[in-house]
Amino acid sequence: MDHPPEISDVELSFGEPKHGWLPIDVRIGDFKFRDLASNVLNDPLEEFLELRAFLLGEMLGRHRVSLWLEPAGYLVEVTRIDEVLASFTVWFEEDFVPPRIHKTSQRVFEGVAQRESAARRIEQAYWVLRREQAARLANWGNIERYDELVGRVGHKPG
Repeated sequence: MDHPPEISDVELSFGEPKHGWLPIDVRIGDFKFRDLASNVLNDPLEEFLELRAFLLGEMLGRHRVSLWLEPAGYLVEVTRIDEVLASFTVWFEEDFVPPRIHKTSQRVFEGVAQRESAARRIEQAYWVLRREQAARLANWGNIERYDELVGRVGHKPG
């Protein structure tokens, strides 16, 4: 199967949630972007944690994370390639309506990453946010739901 070349890593970090906005830094290979994601139409933190479960699980298909900037936005689309790899595509849209890709959406990145490594990075970023911003996170989203998603699929030691 043809797919883009493997990329080295996925990195993710969350800043201080404030007034309905969550700063998110994403690096996939050499592509980087910073976003102040809104939780108005969707919860991007929940979507990243669902992506983690998707990456670690046996589900086929794809998973999308919407980062809505109001009105612009990014859509991170992840497709499982095999037992080890997943394809990551990042789309940008000036007038974004999550979770859709439109004819005017621009593909700004496409690459491949190891599923377990990407899932581990998402989980690590969540626990840093949970530890450092617990009070603000409770005002921003549903901590119990986030913890449930992280507990749903655990990493194998290794």
